[in-house]
Amino acid sequence: MDFRVLGPLEMLDKGRNVAPTAPKPRQVIALLIMRRNAVVQTNELIDELWEEGPPVSALTTLQTYVYKLRKILVRHGGKGLLHTRPGGYLLEIPNSSIDLHRVEGAATEGQAALEAGNPARARDILTQALYTWQAPALVDVDQGTLLSSYATRLEEFRSRILELRIEADLQLGHHRELVSELKSLVLTHPLHEHLHGSLMIALHRSGRRHEALEAFRVLRRNMIEDLGLEPGEELRQLHQALLGDSPVGPPFEARQTLRPTPAPPGAPVSAPHAEPAPAPADDVAHEPARQETPAPERIPPTTARAAPERHAAPTPT
Repeated sequence: MDFRVLGPLEMLDKGRNVAPTAPKPRQVIALLIMRRNAVVQTNELIDELWEEGPPVSALTTLQTYVYKLRKILVRHGGKGLLHTRPGGYLLEIPNSSIDLHRVEGAATEGQAALEAGNPARARDILTQALYTWQAPALVDVDQGTLLSSYATRLEEFRSRILELRIEADLQLGHHRELVSELKSLVLTHPLHEHLHGSLMIALHRSGRRHEALEAFRVLRRNMIEDLGLEPGEELRQLHQALLGDSPVGPPFEARQTLRPTPAPPGAPVSAPHAEPAPAPADDVAHEPARQETPAPERIPPTTARAAPERHAAPTPT
């Protein structure tokens, strides 16, 4: 099976999406995928599903969700992937079966090509990595605290890949082609210094120095009005270079290495709940002791987006 989280949640069997359609089972499998090959505590799953307080039947309902997910996996060749462990559950899948792992590898390879002086190869690799994102990560999954944290980190990761691809385009001399894309991006991220710096460089190298200076003025005004802050030192130096009509390089010289997205803290936020029955939960024929149909519940907010930062982008495991 192939698992996808960069956009809608999908579990693909020979190209057919077999992921559950009910909201809470989708939350459960999404968290298990994001924490693949590690035990997700029962407490964490219950807190994710019922942030405002679990019902009395929470443990039995969770067991029912896991039972149904295991049936789906077995039906599509995934027998033995979903295990019961002391205190929680574990989804055991190869990293190569999840789109996020493949994008992490491509991002690392693309950055290495850029640092090695091969912007054309870097651009190709990073562009392909960005195409993998169909929409914001887990866009159609209801999200509690843990999944919201993952979605935010993944959006930051995507933005960092985009920054590197833009830098590769700048090195290739695609200044005029970048201007319209960057203008759109700074409208979406009005406080994002790196994107504004790239726009200023693209405009300056396209012979539009007055527009580059205006881009800095707009950013500075927005930062002062919204944050009470001036732009950072690197962007101010770029502005001074433009005033003097001097050659300009990348907006930010210091680069952090792209790393796989870290997991959010795993500690449960509420008092401990009862643990799942020890066995034979891995046996598909074993039904939970009680299969209660949960009452209609509050649907948690959808995908959280990252707030803009001064120098970082607005990016399992």
